[in-house]
Amino acid sequence: MATFAVDDGFSYAIPDGMEPAIGSIVRIPLGGRRVRGWVTGLRDGDTDGLKALVGISGARPIFSEQLLSTLRWAAVHYVSPLAPLLQKAGSPNLPKVGRVKLDGPAESPPEVPSQALNIVQSIASGKRPQLSFLSGSGPWDDEAGALARAAIETDRSAMVLVPTAAACHRYAEALERTFGNRVVAGTSSSAAADRTRAWSQAAGSPGTIVVGTPEVALWPVANLAVALVIEEGRRSMKSRQTPTLHVREVIRRRAAVERFGLVFAGHVPTLELLAAGALYSVGGSRHWPLVEVIDRTEEPPSSG
Repeated sequence: MATFAVDDGFSYAIPDGMEPAIGSIVRIPLGGRRVRGWVTGLRDGDTDGLKALVGISGARPIFSEQLLSTLRWAAVHYVSPLAPLLQKAGSPNLPKVGRVKLDGPAESPPEVPSQALNIVQSIASGKRPQLSFLSGSGPWDDEAGALARAAIETDRSAMVLVPTAAACHRYAEALERTFGNRVVAGTSSSAAADRTRAWSQAAGSPGTIVVGTPEVALWPVANLAVALVIEEGRRSMKSRQTPTLHVREVIRRRAAVERFGLVFAGHVPTLELLAAGALYSVGGSRHWPLVEVIDRTEEPPSSG
């Protein structure tokens, strides 16, 4: 197994009156300079010979112990140092504390699509639904809205992951018409201040609906009940840069650790998703027909 020399981090003493938590951003002395780091563990013990933390930056931790578990898994799975993954979980600017006063959803909810009915009922009753794939041509506005409503009615959050910024803005606008300021959007092209504001609401306000591109898959989300991943087989759902994270694998691991529901949607599932045991459900809209594959490798070339 590949390892990295400093992935276990460095130990520092905690001064009296300072209360860091797992995921806190801290300022530390290192190599004659003061740099930022992340708290990945706390323990009692002898502090003789240890340098002290200089201070805590930001108003809240950027990851929990559960999310840290997923980040450690990703570091091993994608053969990456841990530090770049810890950075992906945070916001561009230092996060602020505070819970947003959220709008109530619009009344008269639309009818729940039939293929999502069992999933919605499980979330509404506080249960974790089975890993599922909803097959159809999309768009998935009704399914996203139904899953989000089931989550926020129990004061929990929902996440919608899409392959492009254009799709992110379209789904966010559609959900905002029903859920108002509960909806936040995040893409790599968004301004840093906007991403930080969305990150802070997602991390600190249960009942938020987070819509975003693959980068959002590692954001902390308060009391997450369900994640909907749309078109997980698209190329853009896998990072082109090292570490080459794939949304499907990262969010599956995260759902297993944090115990939230996970639903995929698209035209057809990938083989990886079928191998993971996803429950396949076909909607009422037009879908791909059956295809017969004929092996002609043994026939002579002249047979046409």
